[in-house]
Amino acid sequence: HLTSSALESMSKRKVKVIVEAAVGLSKADKTMFGGEGASDPFVIVSWDDDVVGRTPTIQEDCNPKWETGNEFLIEVDDEDDGLLKQVELEVWDEDMTSKGDFLGQVLIPAKVLKNPSDIEMAGKEYQLETKEGMKKSSQKLVGGTVILKILPLDAVKKAGAEEEKKEVGASDEISLEDLLSQAASDEVSLEDILDSAADDMDDKDYVNTELLKEVDEIEKVEEPKKKLSAALMS
Repeated sequence: HLTSSALESMSKRKVKVIVEAAVGLSKADKTMFGGEGASDPFVIVSWDDDVVGRTPTIQEDCNPKWETGNEFLIEVDDEDDGLLKQVELEVWDEDMTSKGDFLGQVLIPAKVLKNPSDIEMAGKEYQLETKEGMKKSSQKLVGGTVILKILPLDAVKKAGAEEEKKEVGASDEISLEDLLSQAASDEVSLEDILDSAADDMDDKDYVNTELLKEVDEIEKVEEPKKKLSAALMS
């Protein structure tokens, strides 16, 4: 039987929210001569009114791109839909002498976090909106968009595994070319070569199956391929 803690764990899903960039933010700061300047934007990320974290501030840029400190982990429960929980992302202009200027917000409901679309996982642009309950005079600079990625943690792990698989495949192709080159030159016996390849890869089945599949894709003389087939069938 599953324990209560195990059941609770199964009902939760970890999601990574990545703040990639903002576009067309309002210019909150003035120049020394009173003209329009830029903004020093940062983003505060909250889940169900609790602050999860904030991005670094990017100085004097109304089209900022965040590359570090921009990933936030959120744990979503199956019941969060009914409780109307949501992620709130607020964009602010940093000001050394005051709280700063509000540049807009984005609200993302729990149901989107649990089942993001392909577009939301690849990076979606959201329009910055005003904040309910905040004075209108404090929201005169709201405008522009923010680009976010929403990635379930299992999707992040799968992407990493696929990349690792590609890297392993690339290294196996090199080993195969070396093997065929040795077979063609008859520098050592073919049986020793195959045994050595299996030891290096720690996978005898790979040598017996995948290796021969790759042989047909490499333009080599027919003799080495015949030697490989004969050796594996003996």
